[in-house]
Amino acid sequence: MENIENLITGSWMVTGDFNTITTVDERSGGSPPITRNMEEFNEAISLCGLSSLEFDGPIHTWTNGVLWQRLDRTLINDEWGDLFEVSKTSHLDRGRSDHALLLLKCGSSFSRGTSFRFLNVWRSHPQFVQIVKEAWDVHIQASGMERFF
Repeated sequence: MENIENLITGSWMVTGDFNTITTVDERSGGSPPITRNMEEFNEAISLCGLSSLEFDGPIHTWTNGVLWQRLDRTLINDEWGDLFEVSKTSHLDRGRSDHALLLLKCGSSFSRGTSFRFLNVWRSHPQFVQIVKEAWDVHIQASGMERFF
């Protein structure tokens, strides 16, 4: 994460198996966790400007039958949180795997306005083609879907 953090501008998110925990509370059973690993992981999270995304479901995402840990998580930066303020990770059932499935839900509470509606009767208006042409000829300072929208 630290190697690519400088290459990324804007919002970013990373999710998956990090093979370590951030706090002792994220572990149950087995021998005590290695404190140094937790410290290094938390330091990397901080240096990258990331934070753990809120989750629902069981806290532990991995087990070997004796040891239970939260190894899987989603990390986001502030820009991601601003863009998708209604984001959450769900820890789903493990099934036959030793890891829980992660379901990332992202959304925004921004109002997008009403949906576009088109009535075929508009095509019979004498200036229909001219109005559409003028609207589509307007230069937009954007790209991709933002420009299309």
